[in-house]
Amino acid sequence: MKLTKDEKVLLAEGFDMEPIGTSIVVQRAKVEKKSDSGIIMPASVTSKKLNEGTVMAVGKGNRNAAGERTPLDVGVGDNVLWSEFTGNDITRGDDNYCIMKETDVLVILRG
Repeated sequence: MKLTKDEKVLLAEGFDMEPIGTSIVVQRAKVEKKSDSGIIMPASVTSKKLNEGTVMAVGKGNRNAAGERTPLDVGVGDNVLWSEFTGNDITRGDDNYCIMKETDVLVILRG
């Protein structure tokens, strides 16, 4: 994932939502409608929203006592998990996003 950097935020290339402060925008992972073995999943499984996704944009962070920006621990491209009742969900086209504070992220998935 190629990043563009300006004095405001870090964004995935071509992404047009700019979070402020410690806010982040996460693209929700899509629920697979068919298993690897070809079994079609029922609607009760595929209609659930996953609390997992990829960070698409991060704000520039808050200012510390000296007036300097404190960078966020999560970055664009990180795969993250968050709790069920976190953030604000939005849909743009076929993609679902969750806008939340960095502190709402429970873990960064590595590997």
